[in-house]
Amino acid sequence: MARRSNSKNVKNSSATKKSISSQQGNKKSSKKKTTAKVHYGRLAVVILIPIALILGMIYGAISIYQAVIQHQRVAKIEEKANRIGEAQSEIAAASTTPNISPSTFAAYQELAKTQLGAFQNQVRSMIHEKLSDSDMEAVNSLSAPEDLYLNILKNLERYPEEYISFLNEDPRRLNFVSAFVNQEPYIAAPGALTMSLESLPALVQYDLQWAYQPFSGNVIGLVGSGPTALSAAACHLQNNSGITPYLAAQAIDSAGGADSQGVAEPQVLVSAGPSIGLSIEPIQVDSSLIASICEQQQIILGLVPSGNLSAKPQYILISYSDQPDCVNVYFPAFPADSKAYSVEEITPLLSEAYVLNNAYTIEQ
Repeated sequence: MARRSNSKNVKNSSATKKSISSQQGNKKSSKKKTTAKVHYGRLAVVILIPIALILGMIYGAISIYQAVIQHQRVAKIEEKANRIGEAQSEIAAASTTPNISPSTFAAYQELAKTQLGAFQNQVRSMIHEKLSDSDMEAVNSLSAPEDLYLNILKNLERYPEEYISFLNEDPRRLNFVSAFVNQEPYIAAPGALTMSLESLPALVQYDLQWAYQPFSGNVIGLVGSGPTALSAAACHLQNNSGITPYLAAQAIDSAGGADSQGVAEPQVLVSAGPSIGLSIEPIQVDSSLIASICEQQQIILGLVPSGNLSAKPQYILISYSDQPDCVNVYFPAFPADSKAYSVEEITPLLSEAYVLNNAYTIEQ
């Protein structure tokens, strides 16, 4: 029994020694690992701190650069807004010239005040925005109406009053009226239209491509609703981009030209039609008939007498609309009003109406 007990004690003692040895080994290993972690941690700190400092400096530099650029952009916008304000003040303080009546000039001043004020607000609204390069490109590409209004003011003594009155009716005519003092670049007749002819092209009589072409002792831009309407219809019906308002104006002049108001009588347009390949037949001014003709995809030429749209009679085109009980109406002199109207709404405006068809095809 004593031997067995001694044997067990020896075994236990051996196991204890191994356990102690193992624990000591684990402690040494753990100590080595801890030392390594501390070493690598210090190394990481030594490496990462300079990197973080460098990145912080780069970020700070970028932020400063962006702030400087933004400040410069805001300064440019403020400069533009201030320039518009200066133009407003100059126009408001100006006096008319002997060739322009006080009432017409006062209407011009009010128009400039309204339009430039709206434009100035548009520009100033950008000041508090974070502007990108593309935003600044958009700002720089904005037209400068203040320059155009000032150009008219500085050359006012050279203007016939009808040009200022024409502008007062619709601010979209600003480019045309401002170009009056330097119209030479626009006198060469355009060779052809550049828009699609699949649908009725929305030609505008004061488009600078033909606005300063002669028409019955005047220019198409001022009194050319007739030739512009005929041109749009002929181009569409014949799919011929060469029948420009200038060509239509020549045909109307050859057939008798415009009256003292600068508007050609409908019978003159009827006579001029074949010269540009159009048959122009009178129809009764009746809403049911107009709707029926438009349903057949035909085009109607209408005459709106003076007082309904403007001080002068205006020609318009009427065509099919897919909106119920409506027709599309195209105004060469007032493009912003070109849209779908109910037949009952547009018919009372007309004094005469004509249906347009191909008489023959003009070779391109």
